[in-house]
Amino acid sequence: MVNTWKQSFVRSSETDMNSREKTIKSLCVIISGESSGEEISSSLATLSRDWNTFAEIAKLNRIVAPAAKNLISSGAVHKLPDAIRKTFEDAPRATAARNMVLSSAAAEITKAAAGDNLTLIPLKGISFIDRIYAIDERPMTDLDFMVAKQQQKEVAHLLGGLGYSRVPSSLPEAFENEFSGEMKYSRCVSGVDIEVEAHWDVSPEPALKKGFNLSPELLLANTIHTGGNFRLSPEAEIVFSIFHLAVRHSFSRLLWFLDLHRLCNNSEIDRGKLQTLIRKSGIENPATAVFDFLHRMFGNANAARFIEKQYIPDFLRMAIMGNLLPGNEFLKTSGVLQLLISNNPFGYVNGMLFPPVEFMKARYPGSKPLFSYVARPMGMLLKFRDRKR
Repeated sequence: MVNTWKQSFVRSSETDMNSREKTIKSLCVIISGESSGEEISSSLATLSRDWNTFAEIAKLNRIVAPAAKNLISSGAVHKLPDAIRKTFEDAPRATAARNMVLSSAAAEITKAAAGDNLTLIPLKGISFIDRIYAIDERPMTDLDFMVAKQQQKEVAHLLGGLGYSRVPSSLPEAFENEFSGEMKYSRCVSGVDIEVEAHWDVSPEPALKKGFNLSPELLLANTIHTGGNFRLSPEAEIVFSIFHLAVRHSFSRLLWFLDLHRLCNNSEIDRGKLQTLIRKSGIENPATAVFDFLHRMFGNANAARFIEKQYIPDFLRMAIMGNLLPGNEFLKTSGVLQLLISNNPFGYVNGMLFPPVEFMKARYPGSKPLFSYVARPMGMLLKFRDRKR
């Protein structure tokens, strides 16, 4: 399977790769926040061949708001067609309105957690607002927190006291409580639906545990605690963000690359500590691919310094760029890219097809383990076939 995909990318024309790279690089110039008005206008001209596709790519990658901020400040927004221009002109205001509600909810949660001596570490968007992004610049869809597994019940009680309800799940309760790695809660505030994800394991799937090695213990051990609040260390934040972008989501959002571009510009980063955490997490290959992308597409000099393994095959570069464009659903959801970037491909496949017995018993209660082990790979093959069509 892997060799077939490698061959298909190798056979892809150099013109196609250059076209993808030119499109992605133009988008990166627009959203970086470091480009001149002239550079933004030039990049926008590159994307003007098909305005609808440009708008579709921006929406797919959740970069409408950061793109809009820079297009508006540079005056280049007026070069967009009227219908598309309105979408971009409205984006920062809409993003700020939602983010203010989410930020207020997050502050309420973290204050209550500090009062109860609970470890609650903000992840992703909520940890970036007012630090590496303005409130109208980076969209948030939900609130993510890292919690200690042994504090699950206390966190559930805290959120319940604040008016949040558990989001119903189709998974068996025993499986969700032990192996899902997260609990989801929701509440409506001022007409805004707020979803909170409390993660006690950001890598719960057996395939990811065997193919990589990012443990919750490693993240919890690399936190900063100030003023009653927690956050990941600069190095751990980069490691988590790489894992989330590359491993959990197959390099499928340019917004998450932008997060890492800005995180890598932090002068507090200890390169030696970062490389140690990358190795301990088993994400050397994903990290190299991400740093390579940041250096080539955003011109990030720090990312270039962080690269240890220099060789990146062209088929992987092309696959990553392809995943940022419309289509390619098979590659985004099949697990092929995770297999390609795993430090332990055999372990990844083994974990996917043959999870631990305890996992299988909780996931398929009432079924005999032998039947579950036979049915699981067959079901995956059928899904794989359907996605490929």
